[in-house]
Amino acid sequence: PHELKKVLFEYCQINGITYRYVGNLYESSKNNAHIDFVGRIPLVEIRTIGITAWGRVIKRIFGLCLGITLFILLLPVWIGLSLLIVLESPGFPFYVSSRVGRGNRNFSMIKFRSMVHDAEMLKAEIPNERNDGPLFKLKNDPRITKFGKWLRRWSIDELPQIINVIRGDMSFIGPRPHLPDEVAKYSEKQKQVLTIKPGITGMAQ
Repeated sequence: PHELKKVLFEYCQINGITYRYVGNLYESSKNNAHIDFVGRIPLVEIRTIGITAWGRVIKRIFGLCLGITLFILLLPVWIGLSLLIVLESPGFPFYVSSRVGRGNRNFSMIKFRSMVHDAEMLKAEIPNERNDGPLFKLKNDPRITKFGKWLRRWSIDELPQIINVIRGDMSFIGPRPHLPDEVAKYSEKQKQVLTIKPGITGMAQ
């Protein structure tokens, strides 16, 4: 209690005893807690893992320059891959999906289509094998085409997201963006991934 702390502090001060105390259990349990001072008043600062304002600027310039360079170099490859996708499964060679990015903002993520054209309509008929969270996962998804399996194996289907990097929706490195209905089921702790831009490649890769 506050009153007892006051008595103990005064007793130690009078008797020349060094007085130390823990602010509270929450502060002491954080490995990113630091002591700072305003004048002579100590403050417990819980530092968040993040990037500085200048760090964001540098990261954006780097992503933009690298993105434009890769887009120009890979454009002939993209045209060839698009033709192979359409030959196996008629339809638009790209898959555009609404995803949730930084600040809980929705954006259109672009991928090479690795599934049959009407894959979204068939999703409701397929059971979800992953039951440890809000994400949909199926090891042997019957909607994936033969060429699509190859694209996914080498993560080539993710290459068009370079356009998302150029547009500023994504970064090269970051947490993978998820669907709005999956994000709606996030816990408060899981929502921390929405504080930074999603990436083409992340921890899972």
